[in-house]
Amino acid sequence: MIKASVVASGLTNIVSGSSTANVVTVGIFTILLMKKARLTRVKSGAIEVAAGV
Repeated sequence: MIKASVVASGLTNIVSGSSTANVVTVGIFTILLMKKARLTRVKSGAIEVAAGV
């Protein structure tokens, strides 16, 4: 799951060019999925932000 969110964030960042926009659009789904995979909110958000840079 984490690998898929990193790929999705990377592809979205290529199109938008903004890490903030990336987290707002893709992060809504991927952070929730990572939380279901038992990651904490902080780790899920950090992975999403790092993937979008």
